[in-house]
Amino acid sequence: MMRKNSGYLGGLGLAGSTLAFAVVAMTTMTAAPVAAEECLLDDGDPAFEGVVDDALLVPPTDSTGGAVSTGPGSTDSLACGPNAQATGANSTAVGANTSATGDQSTAVGSLASAGGRNSVAMGRVATASGSEAVAMGFRSTASGANSVALGRESQASGAGAFAAGSFALASGRASTATGFGAAAQGETSTAVGTLAVASGDDAVAIGESAISSGLNSVSVGSESSATQPGTSAFGWRANATGVRSTALGHLTVASGTRSTAVGEAAQATGSQSIAVGNLASSTAVLSVAIGGDNDGNLIGATASGPGGVAIGGDADASGFISTALGVSSTASGDQGTSLGGFSTASGDFSTAVGIGASATGFASNAYGGGANASNEFTVAIGNLSQATGAAANAIGNGSNASGSFSVALGNVAQATGNNSAALGNGSVAAFDNSTAVGVGTVTDRVGQVKLGNTGSSVTVGDIAASTAAQTGTLFMATTDASGTLGQGVDVSTLASVAQVDALDGRLTTAEGDIVVLDGRLTTAEGDIVALDGRLTTAEGDIVALDGRLTTAEGDIVALDGRLTTAEAGIATNASAIAASATAITALDTRVTTNEANIATNTTNIAANASAITALDTRVTTNETNIATNTANIATNTANIATNTTNIAANASAITALDTRVTTNTSNIATNTANIAVNAGNIATNTASIAVNAGNIATNTTNIAANTAAIGVLDTRVTTNTTNIAANSTAINGLNTRVTANTTNIAALQTLTQTHTGQINQLFGETAANRAAIDRSNEGVAMALAMESPMLPAGTTFALSGGVGYFESQGAGTLAISARVSENAAFSAGVGIGFDSGEVGARGGFQVAW
Repeated sequence: MMRKNSGYLGGLGLAGSTLAFAVVAMTTMTAAPVAAEECLLDDGDPAFEGVVDDALLVPPTDSTGGAVSTGPGSTDSLACGPNAQATGANSTAVGANTSATGDQSTAVGSLASAGGRNSVAMGRVATASGSEAVAMGFRSTASGANSVALGRESQASGAGAFAAGSFALASGRASTATGFGAAAQGETSTAVGTLAVASGDDAVAIGESAISSGLNSVSVGSESSATQPGTSAFGWRANATGVRSTALGHLTVASGTRSTAVGEAAQATGSQSIAVGNLASSTAVLSVAIGGDNDGNLIGATASGPGGVAIGGDADASGFISTALGVSSTASGDQGTSLGGFSTASGDFSTAVGIGASATGFASNAYGGGANASNEFTVAIGNLSQATGAAANAIGNGSNASGSFSVALGNVAQATGNNSAALGNGSVAAFDNSTAVGVGTVTDRVGQVKLGNTGSSVTVGDIAASTAAQTGTLFMATTDASGTLGQGVDVSTLASVAQVDALDGRLTTAEGDIVVLDGRLTTAEGDIVALDGRLTTAEGDIVALDGRLTTAEGDIVALDGRLTTAEAGIATNASAIAASATAITALDTRVTTNEANIATNTTNIAANASAITALDTRVTTNETNIATNTANIATNTANIATNTTNIAANASAITALDTRVTTNTSNIATNTANIAVNAGNIATNTASIAVNAGNIATNTTNIAANTAAIGVLDTRVTTNTTNIAANSTAINGLNTRVTANTTNIAALQTLTQTHTGQINQLFGETAANRAAIDRSNEGVAMALAMESPMLPAGTTFALSGGVGYFESQGAGTLAISARVSENAAFSAGVGIGFDSGEVGARGGFQVAW
């Protein structure tokens, strides 16, 4: 019976498998090989049994048993075993029915086959048909160029593929399958773990029954699944089925396109949605849910509205583009925003800021702990403030605006009447269309405008109606028994309907001034609305920031800090509004004083006008008298001229008569009579001249008196003009100050917006830097965990795993080493970061001699 010469080999201390390597080594060390070799078989000749193998005798006495080491280029080849075939150049075939047909190929084991150039097949029925291929293990197959198959029935069919483990399959180009039944079918794919499958190109599957079927997909964890292109699943039964989705955590689901789910049982089913936290759920497109189950009802933060953002335990954002931030906060209205624990924004376009704040009306706004804006277009600012009337505004701690279109401004201010306004701490406007201005001011009837509290209040708004309550002639502003401002004019002294109409016009002007004051109040309310707009803008910025919160709880803490800052800003704005209300009250007081001064000046001007009219009549009379006197003086002057001429003529006549006295005595007598008559006339003229001189002196005195009166009147008119100009200047100064305040408010708004943008930019850059640092730290942790396993003597394959930790970041790695020949081995490893999912890999080889 034929058998191998095991006795002789035993004497040399070599095992059967070692013989092949010993022969190869001896052949390699031979300086000048001369021919191919064939292992001969012992024929059992008893003459040489136990002494020396007769196969070594010359000539040998045993046969070759069918080993073939001949063929084209088969120089230096070795065939050892029944029907062994070593036909390739420098090939080696050891074992029954082995075949080494490739140049420099090696086949060891029964029915082993090494057909590729430089290929190695070791084990029963092992096959290495690809060039540079290695197959080790029962029925292992390495058919791809440069492929490696290690383990029972392992297969490496792709070029450069690596399969390690029983029934492992690496069919994709440059693919890696490690573990029992692991399959890496996609190009450059990696499957590590029992029954792990990486069928997508560039896919990675790590863990028992992990599946990565999508292009560039990654699944890490037992029964995890990443089935679409670009998907990532990390954790037990983590499931990422949406295109480019990410699922991180126990039982997480990311089924929406580009969705992200982080935390136990978190679900991100909407397109581009984000769910972070235990049982968090984001079901709508572009929705974000961050927060776990706060009350144990198996429901975490929920964002079910398109574009909704819910941050905080049990936070709920179900409205369209709604935002809920805070534990158990709710934003169910479209574009609603709730910031703070247990806050609610259920009205469309509503905003609730503060713990327990509630904005349930359309476009309502509630700012402060327990603030409530329950009607449409309402605004409630301050802790426990209430704005329940339509378009009502309540600003201040405990303020209440329950009337439609009402305004309550100040601590516990109350505006309960429709169209009412209460401005000041503790002020109350309980009647329709009433206004209470000042600390503790309370209105007591419809349409009243009341300034100041009890004992010093005045009421504006019904001046004409209160005139009848006055008695006597009063030329100053007074108040009646009801505290209502009245104009003290005695109607009986008005001379005509025209004067009554003039007074009515002045009252209309005063009422116009009141309308102007009301307009200023309306402007203040507009400033409040503008402030609300700024808050809305700030909230939009917060929403933009929330979109970038995807993984780290630390970012949520940072967001809470920003909300605290925003609340402080709201408190500052409330103080500014209170200061503005005080300034408005002071301005109203000054305007009221100016109105009183204007009324007094108007009365004085009317009186002066009457005096001027009377004086004008007297001046006209004097002018007539002066004209008459002037005419008389002219007549007297003419008479005097005539008399003077006559006297001259008489003097001449007298001279002539005197020369003729002696001859014409009768004529002298006549002349003497004429002279007497002329003397009487001259006396009469002299008396008339004296009378005229007296009249002229009287007229001159009257004109001087009239001139003095006119001067006094002119002085009074000038004084009134100066006072009116001063009042106008004061009013203009107030308008300038109001304009300056408006400009300053606009500048502050611009500066606030600028700072908000800069803060958002800093938060964005900080988040990006933090993410980059985390990835770097994961890389360090990965490097610390990566370790190539040692190959103890007598082993051909080793697998190791490691976990690394550095700066709060962790990573896990798997590495393998495989011996491809007695003095050559190669190793490879892959690692993944636990937080970011970043994947790293390494490879290497070792040759010893």
